[in-house]
Amino acid sequence: MGLRDRALIGVMVYSFARVSAVVNMNVDDYYRQGKRSWFRLHEKNGKFHEVPVHHTAEEYLDAYLHAVGMADQKKTPLFRPAMGKSGLLRLQRMSRVDARQRYANRIFALRIGRGMLSG
Repeated sequence: MGLRDRALIGVMVYSFARVSAVVNMNVDDYYRQGKRSWFRLHEKNGKFHEVPVHHTAEEYLDAYLHAVGMADQKKTPLFRPAMGKSGLLRLQRMSRVDARQRYANRIFALRIGRGMLSG
């Protein structure tokens, strides 16, 4: 789940994409064209927006896809929720709310780790 969360946040940060656009991505929406990797983002009103992938986001996504072994499952959701304490990923698509919660949890953990919260 840590690799998934890092990849999810990396895609949002480095592509400036909306949460909904990121969670609506399938595995085949992350692809190589020539020497460059791209994201195909599903925007509002059925439109697509293709953006080049930052090398850090590419590193995060490659590590995540390799760890979960779903690089060849092209038509499946890229980001999936976990099943309870087992940590296994479900087959359905992660919701916007769950993605926002992952992001908020990571930011909160960073703030505590750096002593930025005052009691």
